[in-house]
Amino acid sequence: MLRIGEGRARRILEHLHGKGLVEIVRGGTALTPRGREEIKRKLGVEAIGRFRLDEIKEGYVGVGFHVRGLQLGRVIDVRDGAVRAGARGALILLYEGGSLLLPPSMEDLDKYMPALSRDLRTSFSLSDGDVVILAFSEDLGASLRGALGALSHAWQLAGS
Repeated sequence: MLRIGEGRARRILEHLHGKGLVEIVRGGTALTPRGREEIKRKLGVEAIGRFRLDEIKEGYVGVGFHVRGLQLGRVIDVRDGAVRAGARGALILLYEGGSLLLPPSMEDLDKYMPALSRDLRTSFSLSDGDVVILAFSEDLGASLRGALGALSHAWQLAGS
C-alpha cells in the first residue's frame, strides 16, 4: 500500500523492532505500547481511523488522524501535502464546541457531510482544539500515504 519494496519494508520494520517500537510476529507486525506512545508524543496522533466517504464520491475511502497539539497554519498547504503524497484530496478539520469546522471559513462539517461528521465524532474522542486530518482516494494505500504526507506537512508548517 505504501509503494515501497519488500526489502525496504523489512529493513524499516527491523530498525523499528530494534528500537522496541514494533513487534514482529509470524502473522504480521504491530506497534508496541512504546511505539504507540512515541507516535503520540512526537506527532500528537491520538487515534487513526478508516472511513467511507461516499458523501464526497461513491467508493472513496479515507484515512483519518486525530491529532492533539497541532496549531494549524495554511490548511491549503496541508491538503496539498496529502495530494502530493498520493491522495485525491483531504479535509483538514478543527474541533471546537462539539463541531468539526472547516478552516479557514470555519463552516460546520455537519452542513455538508453529516454522516462523515457523525462518524468522526463517534470514532475519535475529540476535545476543543483537536485537529482531524482526513485524506481520501479510491485506494486505501493512497489515502494512507496522503494522510501521512498531510500530517508531516502540517507539523513542518507548525515548526515542529
